[in-house]
Amino acid sequence: MALFVAAAASLINWQGAGAANAGSTRSGGHPVVVELFTSQGCYSCPPADRFIGELKGRADVIALAFHIDYWDYIGWKDPFAIPAHTARQRSYGKTLGLWSIYTPQMVIDGRLEGVGSRTSEISEKIDQVNAMSLAERVSIPVSVTLSTTIGRNRGWSSAQGRRDLVDRL
Repeated sequence: MALFVAAAASLINWQGAGAANAGSTRSGGHPVVVELFTSQGCYSCPPADRFIGELKGRADVIALAFHIDYWDYIGWKDPFAIPAHTARQRSYGKTLGLWSIYTPQMVIDGRLEGVGSRTSEISEKIDQVNAMSLAERVSIPVSVTLSTTIGRNRGWSSAQGRRDLVDRL
């Protein structure tokens, strides 16, 4: 529920900023999603928290903040932390081929990441995604599982039929 409220609030804020700055996005009016993974128990997160606040005012950005729970054990339990946020960040870590996740981490459009307090680096990555065409930014993951089943009496392979289907995609 908290995730939905945070996402809805950010979207409403983005729509309001977009109306004020119509036409200022460079990638055809499609904003860049910037996700901050943060925690109240993280001593280096406050600068990134401020920066995500600045980013939410940009017409070309949808800024979201996700409080993670893996720092809760050190003494300060983050009241905004949700295990699903940590799972989301771990999923990005796998997708992006990272050996670890950390705070404050920003994920830009699901494809780039960086230290959230390094504002120049993050701004460059936002600009990099903004410079992409929409076709470059949109990806549709497809997974195909092939199995080999050869029917003794039928004389055909189901793998062949599936391969033909994949070739037509």
